[in-house]
Amino acid sequence: LYRQMSREGLRNMWFCARDGYLIQNLYDQLDDSICSVYFLTSRFAAIRAGMEDEEDVRYVEEMRFSGSLREQLRERFGISIEEADGERGRLLDYKEEILKAAEESRAHYRTYLRSLELAEGPIAFFDFVARGTVQMYIRRLTDRPLKGFYFSQLDRAYMRDKQLDILRFYEQEDSGIFRNFYLLEAVVTSPQPSVLTFDEHWEAVFGPETRTRENLECIR
Repeated sequence: LYRQMSREGLRNMWFCARDGYLIQNLYDQLDDSICSVYFLTSRFAAIRAGMEDEEDVRYVEEMRFSGSLREQLRERFGISIEEADGERGRLLDYKEEILKAAEESRAHYRTYLRSLELAEGPIAFFDFVARGTVQMYIRRLTDRPLKGFYFSQLDRAYMRDKQLDILRFYEQEDSGIFRNFYLLEAVVTSPQPSVLTFDEHWEAVFGPETRTRENLECIR
């Protein structure tokens, strides 16, 4: 990662929460010359703020979600509906509510982005193993180009038409990183729970902690 940053001449690095937590701690010991930010984000937070049209709703609808439509609306977009309404229909039936909620989330997220210290030039956008969804939606919230640095990328063929600038360190899908990234994510992750959105004071709103005290102690 350090060699690639030097090669590209980049002065800014956003280490995406939560998988960038330990990587940033290690990187900052190696190089203290860049603007290094532990970037508060998640797939849910980026989606909430970045959605702009019906095509975005369709994109999210294709993503896997374990739960009912009612649960998906609440967890992904912060939208509450009556229980009876959640027994039928699809996300597209709630397009107007989703996009209206996205406008408010977008305004709050941009306030957070304006608070971050930045040097001149593009931003290196670190994620561990990801599809690129977070980068795709965060790119809409900033006027700086984002250069993705991932250990590996999921669903590359599916994301090919999204025009994301991503450098993958491990190309082979049979690499140790690719085979074991779920296990590795549990180690490099942050002690904080996942970010859901930002409030009007650009403070992060975190989701419920799903790990036990013993889990967190083991990670530490």
